[in-house]
Formats: sequence, structure tokens, C-alpha cells
Amino acid sequence: MKFPGLKPDDIYLPAEGIDLRRWAVVACDQYTSQPDYWRRVEAYVGTRPSTLHIVQPEIDLARAGARIPAIHRAMREYLSNGTLVRAVRNGFTLTERTTASGARLGLVAAVDLEEYDFTPGSGAMIRATEGTIRERIPPRLRIREGAPLECPHVMLLLDDPTHTVIEPLHARLRETAPLCDFELMENGGRLRVWGVEGDALAPVSDALSALWEKSDGFLYAVGDGNHSLATAKARWDALKPALSPEEAQTHPARYALAEIVNLHSPALAFEPIHRVLFGADMEDLVSAYRAHLASRGMKLTAVEPLSSRASGTKPAEPSSSCACGMKPVEPSSSCACGAKPAEPSSSCACGAKPAEPSSSCACGTKPAEPPSFPASRMKLAESSSSCACGAKPAEPSSFPASGMKPAEPSSSCACGMKPAEPSSSCACGTKPAEPSSSCVCGAKPAEPSSSRAGGTKPAEPSSSRACGTKPAEPSSFPASGMKPAEPSSSCACGMKPVEPSSSCVCGAKPAEPCSSARGMIPTDEAELTFVSGNARVGYRVGNPENPLPVAVLQPFLDEYLRSHPAARIDYVHGAAAVESLCQTPHTTGVLLPAIDKSALFPAVRQGGALPRKTFSMGEPDEKRYYMECRKIL
Repeated sequence: MKFPGLKPDDIYLPAEGIDLRRWAVVACDQYTSQPDYWRRVEAYVGTRPSTLHIVQPEIDLARAGARIPAIHRAMREYLSNGTLVRAVRNGFTLTERTTASGARLGLVAAVDLEEYDFTPGSGAMIRATEGTIRERIPPRLRIREGAPLECPHVMLLLDDPTHTVIEPLHARLRETAPLCDFELMENGGRLRVWGVEGDALAPVSDALSALWEKSDGFLYAVGDGNHSLATAKARWDALKPALSPEEAQTHPARYALAEIVNLHSPALAFEPIHRVLFGADMEDLVSAYRAHLASRGMKLTAVEPLSSRASGTKPAEPSSSCACGMKPVEPSSSCACGAKPAEPSSSCACGAKPAEPSSSCACGTKPAEPPSFPASRMKLAESSSSCACGAKPAEPSSFPASGMKPAEPSSSCACGMKPAEPSSSCACGTKPAEPSSSCVCGAKPAEPSSSRAGGTKPAEPSSSRACGTKPAEPSSFPASGMKPAEPSSSCACGMKPVEPSSSCVCGAKPAEPCSSARGMIPTDEAELTFVSGNARVGYRVGNPENPLPVAVLQPFLDEYLRSHPAARIDYVHGAAAVESLCQTPHTTGVLLPAIDKSALFPAVRQGGALPRKTFSMGEPDEKRYYMECRKIL
């Protein structure tokens, strides 16, 4: 069996009886400006077995040298005293991570470092998605040198829009007993892990090989842990000259453990990585940025801040549900294009005002009981019902109206129709092209969904099986012979939108492409927001050199830091964290807009690596937690 870029290997997990909640710790490059987080983790873990003792949190990376002997000692002890045991022999693991964003699936495998190159413009099978700072490798390299094992937070992305590799594997294994199933610390959600060995490897090999054949030489993109993977590569390059050709083929350091995730997973959200400058006053920073832009033919114009933009402005995200070529008031608005809703978050017909701003009732109607969320006379178990107001659900505690019950309260089906899974983008009543997507609306799933409608209890929230039925081809995405161009498309099943990520009317061509140059944002003006104390000021960069705001901003920040040696920068996930840090005097944050994940692979193919710290996959507590280990000596 062939696995392009991967190798089945032995994978180690904590032995039975080890407290897994204390064992698994979030990726070391998170919360780098929030020492309270790491103090809580240290207090919770104490001296118990934990990945905290075998990794170096980057908040203290500068002083990692003193801790390296203790890290290596803990690794050797965990291998010798039975803390770690071989859980998988010559295989992979399959992970299911459930967070607020949904259930994210991953395949943990040994990645061939000979197929990885972080050089910009590389044509390698495994490529970096952002610039690699070589100066950041040496301190990490000192930890890996002499380490008997690795415990990764690296995440690779697979461009698999028809869900042929990981999702069918999950469908086959999810009913079997996992190797572990537990709640992660610090609001990390739930993690389940299965072993993938023996006969279970063949379908993975077939699907990966088929995907490789049509990948144009680019199969994996590094999503998280770019510098950690670059460190493993540097270590391997240093070892390789002393090995014979035969030794180089099988040496464990040639490989690095990583989790592979489908880019098109509905639970994989791309978030911007913001900038925080300590020792920088906002007025001085903005003035310097304005001058920097002017010297390059660009202009800085004040606009409303990104996070508080009022209706009537152009969205920064190509997620509009407007007909192609039309512009919604808010990117998330469900209004008719070009119209203004009474409340930006309202789902009412544009121009009308609901009795409750968050109500999904027909606009202009008022529920009979204002204290309760749903429509007149009816009380719903979930407040997010999309039923027509005034309709009565079959059971007061169930979500929909019209006497029928959907498996999931978030269904977008017409009330009375029942999707198998809430994530279907198919027209209700049609069957989408994915075993893991929603059932034919109106059908009853074999296992009700996790939000539990009408008193039924689901077996698992993230079922990847077609509800109540078995797909004719478990490894293929569609059913019923219909295949959307993109699983996440909002087109009716079987129709193909002009852009895979577009929610345009199916088959129509948008007046403006759904993605602009390099595919990352839909406008020709880069927008960002400066934050300091309680002040928030939005700006638009006119005539930008690059449509990606961070690509315009980062060169300036590098220049600013060189001329202001007392200032320093941190890269922060989450606007709330930025605003909190910016309450400190002489601290200025820069909030950046999100990007369109579907354009990632085309952008890297076209222009090489993006600027460093361009995007984050999910919020900090959704990042990968250390779990699996592998021997590298």
C-alpha cells in the first residue's frame, strides 16, 4: 500500500490509569501573552504525567535552555516506566475533536520530511502556507536534538472537497471502541481517538493515492505548527549526511508526526491572527503607517471599526448569500441583497423589524409571549427555531413547527422537514453528496443528532453516516447520484456554483469574482482596526499593493520595530484577547479581517507562502492538544 507523503508507524499513548485530562495540553504556541493561562495549567497538572513536561510553552521560549534536560528526562521516564505504551502498531490514529465549531476529524500520521519544503515558491508535496522565520528554528532545534520522542501539534491541511479520505474512515470506525474518549482541560472540548491498523489502512491508501493523482503535485499545506515542522526538517537535514542510503530510508528522524485535517471540514474555521505592539502608542503607530503607505502610493482612510461596522458598508468576507454581483449590508445578513435589515443580526425580510431582534419569526410579527423566544402560543426547546412563527411543534420541547421534528434545531430545512445532519447545504428534501452530511430532509436518521429533539437521545453528535442508510460507496462523498461542486456550497444539490465557496445563485456568474487577487478577500481595499485602551479606529487602505491586509501591514510593522527597538510584537488569536491586552498603557493592537479558507491552496500554488501569521485555524482553545507520541531515536 502506498500513502503519498506518509508512513504508517508505531504510535504511543498514555497507559490505562493515566489522567488524560491532565496529560493533554494545548499547543505550546498559544496564549503567548497570557501567562495566567499557563500558570493555571501548571497548577492543575502539578507533577502528574503530562505533555506539559515534555514540551516548551513558547511564552517562555527564551529561557528554554535551562528546561531542556528536564524535558528529555521526562520523555525517557515516560517510555521506561510504562506511562507511554504502544497503542498503534504500524498505522495511524483517527481523531475526532468536538468544540464549539463542531466535530473536526483528523488523521495522525508520520509525515515524510523529504517531501516537505518551506522555501517560498517550492513545488514540494508538503508546503508551508506562511513565511518561515529561520531565526525561530534554533531554540526549537535544541529541544528536538537528543529527544527520544516527539509529541506534535503540527496540523496539515488536505484539499479534499468531496471528502474521500478522512470522513469515510470515520464512518467505518466511529461505532467501534475508541482508544480514548475524554474532555480536554481549559475549555478544549472533547477528544476521541481510534487506531487505524491492518485492513483499515487500504481504503486510506486508495483515497490518498487518487487525491494525489489530481493534486498537481501539492497535496498537503501546513496549517499549524509551521516552525515545529521546519525544526524537524532541520534536524533531519543535519542527521542525513552521516547515514547510508539504506539507513536514510528508514531512520525515524526522517519522519515527523502530524495531524492531517480536511480543509473543507465544516468544523474548521479560519480566524485572523491579530497583532499587538507593546511599547507603541496608537497615534504614533497610525501616523507612521500613513506615511509608510503614502510613500508607496497607498492611502489610509478612516472607516468604522471592523467588529462594529454598521449596516450599509461593504463586507470583508465573501460569505454573502446574495445573488451574484449583489452586495449585502452585512456579510452575515440574510436580507435581500442591497437592502438594509432592521437589525444587522436579524433574519427578517429586509427593512422589517422583528418583535425580538434575535427572533427568526416572520418579520413584523410578534410572538404571543414576548418572554419566550418562539412564535405565538408555542414554546420551543431551542430558541433558534427557523419555523414559521405561530406554528405549533408536534412536541412543545421539540424544535420545529408543523408537527414534525428535525434531528437538529439548527436545520435550515422548511419546518416540518427533518434533515439527518444540521450541516447540509442541500435543498430540503434532497439528498446531499456526502455520507457525513445531512440526511434527506424529511427522513429519520438512524441515530438522532446531538442536540436531541423531542426527547430522543443521539448516539453521537458528529455521525458521519447517511442517516438510516448505508451509502452505496462508503468512500465517495455523494449519495443519490448528486454531487455539489463543494460540500459547503449553498447551492441546491447537484448544481455547481461559479466559485466553490460562493453562495451565489447556482450556475450564475458573479459580477465580481467571489475572491479577488490571490483569492483571500473580496474587495480591492484592505481594512483593519487599531485598538488602544477603549479607543477603536478603523481604516481602509486604498490602492493596496496586495489585497490581503496583513500582506500590506506586516512589512510596515517589521520596519517600525526596527526603528523602535523598545517596542515588541505578539501575534494574538481572538479580538477579545487583543482588547484585553490593549488596556495596558502604550499598547496598540491591530485587528485584521478573516480570510476565505477555500482560496488557500490556489493562493499558495500561485504565489508561494503567505505572510507569516496570516490565519489561525479556529480559536486558541480549539487548537491541537498534545496527545500522541512517536519515537524519533
